[in-house]
Amino acid sequence: VFDIKTGTYVPYVKYGSVLSDSMQKYIRSGNYKQAFNILMKSNHPDADIIRYFIARYISYAFSLIGSVVETRSMMDRAMGFGFNWLPPSALVDLLGGVNKTISLIKQYELPVPKVLSIQKKRTSDFYELQRELDYRSLIKA
Repeated sequence: VFDIKTGTYVPYVKYGSVLSDSMQKYIRSGNYKQAFNILMKSNHPDADIIRYFIARYISYAFSLIGSVVETRSMMDRAMGFGFNWLPPSALVDLLGGVNKTISLIKQYELPVPKVLSIQKKRTSDFYELQRELDYRSLIKA
């Protein structure tokens, strides 16, 4: 990486932590739900930062339904195909479902989008585009 102070390139320092190492192990083996389970249960300081930004992303993305996109599927397509980001609906499933996602959003005092509120009693998977966009391809370790 380029060091602005010295005007030279210096070796990139690889970041690692117990949290990221344990999550990567599960991601590499294809057990994505377990990786996110570790994130949700972790007391590591990084985990709180990651959970906060995931909650913000989900809250904001779902709030755009009705004004920027017409449906949840359109929003998931835009985020997955357009930005190569994990679709918010897939994150809902990885976090343990609608109720756990709502709890996470409330934990950070963010607005709970209507699309989540009306799905509280849903028991099936929330992400509906798996045949069109396999979200697992967007999770990297």
